[in-house]
Parts: sequence; C-alpha cells; structure tokens
Amino acid sequence: MDEVRRFIRFVLPGVVCITELTLMLLISDYCKTAGFLEQIADYNVGTAFALFLGSGALGYIFAQFYWAFVSVTDLNVDLRQAIRGLNRRFVLILTQEATDQGYRELNDGEVDKLSKWEVGSLVSSYWASIPSKSGKTRDDDHPLPMRLVDVMHGLGTTLVGTTFSFLVWFVLHFYVLILRPLDLANTLLPFLIWAMLWCVFGCAFKSTLHKYTVVNCSLVTTAIMKDCDRGYGEPVQLYLYLTDRLLHRRRRH
Repeated sequence: MDEVRRFIRFVLPGVVCITELTLMLLISDYCKTAGFLEQIADYNVGTAFALFLGSGALGYIFAQFYWAFVSVTDLNVDLRQAIRGLNRRFVLILTQEATDQGYRELNDGEVDKLSKWEVGSLVSSYWASIPSKSGKTRDDDHPLPMRLVDVMHGLGTTLVGTTFSFLVWFVLHFYVLILRPLDLANTLLPFLIWAMLWCVFGCAFKSTLHKYTVVNCSLVTTAIMKDCDRGYGEPVQLYLYLTDRLLHRRRRH
C-alpha cells in the first residue's frame, strides 16, 4: 500500500481521533488538560506518541473494528442490480455454482438472492481475470474507483475513531476532570460538536459509498458488455464457489 493510501486509511483517522479528544477535553476543563499536555511535553512522551500515531498503528486498530462492523452489518458495495440486469439480458451467465455434483446453473430467483458479499466476490474475481492494459495493476487502469474506496474506508475508520474518542471523553469528563459542580455549557457544547461530527462523517461516508457503487456498476457493466461483443454475442460466464459455511447460511435463510 502506497503512502497516500496508508495516510488516508490509517494515519488520518488516528490523527482526527486524537485531535477531537484533545479539543473536547480543552473545552471540558482547559486548565487541567493544558497542564496534562505540558507534562507530556516535559517527559518527551509526545515524541513517542507522535511516532505511534504517524505510523498509522492507532488507525489500523480502528480499521479492524470498522471491518468487523462491515462484516456483521453487510455494509458492502451493492452491485446486485447491475449483475441482475446483465443476467436477465443474457449478456452475463452468473449461473454456475460449485456443489458436490459439480457446476449447475442458477435460475433468476437464485441470482436475485445472492448477497452483496457474494456478488462483490464475483466481480472482484472477474476484475482479477482481466489483464491490465498498463502492464501494472488494474488499479492503474481505473484509478477513480480506488480513490473512492480509499476515501470511503478512511471515513468509515474515522467514524470508529470518533466514537472511541467520544467514549474516552465521556469517561474523563464525568468521572475524572469534573470534580466540581457540573458546568452545563462545557457539557452541552461537546455533545453538540460530537453530533455534528458524526453527521458530517456519516453523510460523507454514505455519499462516497453511493458514488463508488455507481462507478463500479458502470465499469463492470461496460467491461462485461465488451467481453460479450468480443465473444460474438456469447454471454460471459462467472463461477461462484460457496464454502460449506456459506451454503449452510443460504439454506438457513
């Protein structure tokens, strides 16, 4: 992964998290927070922490939680509409499934029931089978989708980091910093800022996900249509391999 992608996906979310937490603590109790920062500077702890943050280690930890959330909620790019359309126009045969009896065709109803992850895996395998025009990687031929996916994953990781920094601030604000009567203004203002941050990052993530989906659908539709034309009208065939676990899940649903 090049430096720009690592910065967007790992370094930037960690920096945003620490920046948010520091600013909110300064709002909660400026004197105590400023004194704590001065102590860090005196003991040169800040240098070591800056190296840790700059390496992307904190953002990498947040990214694992982000990927776990995506896996559980199926918050993936939805390419099913494009694949269903190609299948019904007989341009694409998405009708092969690995079973104990070999490969068999899937009917339209079974194609409609494919999950986002299954369709995404098929499209990824299709892209991997296409030789790169640049002689490097497919990402060099189509840089826009990769830029969008980097921004999307970076925003998702930033949302996790923002949630983490909010939880840390909440604990520190109510149980450590505030030893005097609760200051309503210093409490409400950070809550409003957190709400605004969640809204901004969430809307940006949703918008980027939508743009990436549209671009990816257009690219895969164009590529499969061209493959079909080069094959003198013969539909493109993609093979879906399901593990026992996935087969069990599909039967259960």
